[in-house]
Amino acid sequence: MKRLVSMLLALTLLASVPAMAFSDTAEHWAAADIGLCRDRGLMTGVSEAVFQPDGTLTVSQCAAAAARLHIQQGGGREFPLTEPWYQSYADYLRDLGVHLPEDLGANCTRQQFFEILADLVPSRQLTPINEIGVLPDTADPKILAFYRAGILTGTDEFGTFRGHLTLTRAE
Repeated sequence: MKRLVSMLLALTLLASVPAMAFSDTAEHWAAADIGLCRDRGLMTGVSEAVFQPDGTLTVSQCAAAAARLHIQQGGGREFPLTEPWYQSYADYLRDLGVHLPEDLGANCTRQQFFEILADLVPSRQLTPINEIGVLPDTADPKILAFYRAGILTGTDEFGTFRGHLTLTRAE
């Protein structure tokens, strides 16, 4: 009996410990945000122990994160295991009218990711907190809405968007 109680106590303690940090994020500039994304179920590592923060995101990984975020904002839903792994996320987004690039295995650009988000996030949720009218490298009104809402700040002190650049997993 004592042994059973000890095992149950140990399992209870293990269940109350937060998820372990990835071995490659402890000193990374985005460590807290990576942990938040992991804890909220928006992103997973490339393995149980490794996140690979400086690796690039594929369109399929961006689609999965966007679908998970959308579900969390509007109520729960399970995504079935599919082959390939991201198919249920892509189908979900397409059913919502989200345009996805044809090659889901390609690296995702900043522009592509925010086009996916712009299709998912109602404009009423992008409450302006900034008065930004012009960006150095884009006049895209959807991108400007994310800047005005404080979600995007740019890649430099001028607010440059650089939509052609691929996203890292940390970004």
